[in-house]
Amino acid sequence: MRGRPLCMVCLIFLCVTGILVKVGVISGIPEDSWIALRKLASFETCTVTGMAYRVEQKETNQIIYLKQVQLQADPERKDQFKIPVKACIIYDKSFTKIPIGAKIKGKGKIKLFESARNPGNFAQDFYYEKQGILCSVFAEKKIEIKAKSAPYGKLLTWLAGVRSRWNQQLIEKAGKEAGGILAAILTGEKTNLDPNIKELYQKNGIGHILAISGLHVSFIGLGMYQILRKVGCPFSLAGAMSMSILVLYMLMVGSSVSVIRAVMMLSIRIGADIVGRSYDLVTALFAAAAVTVIWRPLYLKDASFLMSYGAILGILVMTPVFRCIYRGGRKILNTFLGGLGLQLFLLPVMLYFYYEFPPYSVLLNLIVIPLLTVLMGGAIGGSIFKLVGELFAPVVPFAFLCEGLSSISLYVCRMILRCYQLFGEWCMELPGARIICGRPGMWQIIGYYSILFLLSFVARKLEQCERKEEQKIRQTAGISVILTAAFILCITNFRKFDQNLEITLLDVGQGDCIYIRTPSNKHLLVDGGSTDLKQVGKYRIEPFLLSRGVRALDYVMITHGDSDHYSGVEEMIERQIKGVKIERFMLPAVWRENEVLSHLAAKALKKHIPVGEFHPGRGIADGRCRLLCLQPGMEQSQWETNEASLVMHLSYGTFSMLLTGDVEGKGEELLCQSGKLSEITVLKTAHHGSEHSTPEQFLEQTKPKLALISAGIENVYGHPHPKLLERLKSFGIPVYNTAKSGALTVKTDGRKTTIEVFLLN
Repeated sequence: MRGRPLCMVCLIFLCVTGILVKVGVISGIPEDSWIALRKLASFETCTVTGMAYRVEQKETNQIIYLKQVQLQADPERKDQFKIPVKACIIYDKSFTKIPIGAKIKGKGKIKLFESARNPGNFAQDFYYEKQGILCSVFAEKKIEIKAKSAPYGKLLTWLAGVRSRWNQQLIEKAGKEAGGILAAILTGEKTNLDPNIKELYQKNGIGHILAISGLHVSFIGLGMYQILRKVGCPFSLAGAMSMSILVLYMLMVGSSVSVIRAVMMLSIRIGADIVGRSYDLVTALFAAAAVTVIWRPLYLKDASFLMSYGAILGILVMTPVFRCIYRGGRKILNTFLGGLGLQLFLLPVMLYFYYEFPPYSVLLNLIVIPLLTVLMGGAIGGSIFKLVGELFAPVVPFAFLCEGLSSISLYVCRMILRCYQLFGEWCMELPGARIICGRPGMWQIIGYYSILFLLSFVARKLEQCERKEEQKIRQTAGISVILTAAFILCITNFRKFDQNLEITLLDVGQGDCIYIRTPSNKHLLVDGGSTDLKQVGKYRIEPFLLSRGVRALDYVMITHGDSDHYSGVEEMIERQIKGVKIERFMLPAVWRENEVLSHLAAKALKKHIPVGEFHPGRGIADGRCRLLCLQPGMEQSQWETNEASLVMHLSYGTFSMLLTGDVEGKGEELLCQSGKLSEITVLKTAHHGSEHSTPEQFLEQTKPKLALISAGIENVYGHPHPKLLERLKSFGIPVYNTAKSGALTVKTDGRKTTIEVFLLN
């Protein structure tokens, strides 16, 4: 940092701000405002006024983004008060035409954003809070426009119209699938992007092409600047023209982190040319980061911010390391090593936010990135030819020529996108296509980056020395990289050395899902479904498992055939390539008599997953840890679904837990009469805590030390029932409920038992 005072100031500022954000001194809203906001959210209706700065059109509604917002309780209420907030969003089903910059007024129910309910899950509240958006309002009536927009707002409205027409044109000419991808790449509009394509790109490490990034800015801004310079424009005029177009493009596609970074760094570069100074990449990087953090401090915890700035920093840090290993002039090998260095540098960030990394992405990006320039050029060219053809429609031959050139350009784009898809699908089929490590701890991240920065420092020092022993130096550097890789493997699999039994009752809304990790690192899943959450497997169960570093589930068990116990598992069976692999699928002994369970078994077999069944007295043994089936047997094959629910006893040392599914009625009576029940440490309360489940006789025989309940927030069934809670209270049993505390995790070494709640009440 010697000779870079501005860079040093920015670095210190970023470090101090990062610490303040980490400890909670800097947050999206003060605590007293949160209290008032929660109170407003409890009211039936509230009034919201603010200035529209963005409008998104969806199929069933439009989303209006407001800033300079005032939230007010219903005027008819006695306890009147207002809350000023930075921003909020309104869901409007009336599709009132809202000009950007207009001051509007709406009335409806305020809803606070949801926090993550399980480890590894998406935090909706942080996603919006980092943007300064603190709540949403579901408009009940037509939105009122109180004041028209200023000239600046009219410009933004016009740009939004250009973006919308461009997206529509791409979809019409390139088709819905290809057009949706091109729209995401060129305009940042992801409404028509196929979710399966998006996931395929992300899993293969090429999802970055779907974000407006430095490549787009360089292609448009730097490309125009260089063309203008070549035709003789002065530095100042070329810079002003290219930056003006670039700013308009930024206003059109939105101010994402990567766009802001690229625009600011390019502005510094062009400014350096204009004033005759040399461009310093390091200073530009940290200056852009500091400006971004001043604008949005919480971006310091955001994946896109860390990946965008980390990519440039990674190039600076890793280039000297690989230069020590290889100094050849082969462009492909240099590009490959550059990509490898970048992936090594970003690895902790990728694992922290996405829990896995695609090892083939370096090779895949050697194909994807060079073709991306052709893809963008073809899509922009095709759009321009289409526009020119429409403008000169009366000149039939010329219009016909433009239409043909537009079709050819977009056909080439479709072929490139088809290649992306085929290569991505092929890579997903290769061995080791996804290396799942889970979320690393902060000490692991600090240790990893300490080694990388030390390697970079040593490599730079070696470059300054005489190269008498150059070969030896390269070998030493190569060994250092290998040692770093070994360190990665060590730290990312740290959980394998944990000898505790871990049981997590996931929050899946109104449903059940229990994850068990044995002391020898076997992974089991008991149920996985929900009646009030869509795609619970993809969005709640799988992210949790991936964050824990679960590459495959050794056993997945379904207790009975109700959808709130199997819907997520059914998704996971279909997602064996993109999700978490299932090694063995286990069902209760009565499964052949149940149409739903038979259907699930057929799906599992179709995906080449072995299907087994539990009988009373049998189970799974893993060292001192045992999971034993208590019931049902074939004698209960004609019972009702809940009554014939699979009941299992889990033990490890002096610890024991009863997993009850939805057993009730005759099922619980049989358990009480069978003599199989004994005192237990933990009870997974049956049937989400329904009124008649877990009777007194059952509690007298089991005497649990604590009870866990899985239920949805404000569910329509009223679970857990007050009478059930009163029964548990009368026995002095502490109760933990996922609806209140999110995921519940029990840990034991076979003697001591602890429980952790994911959300503090």
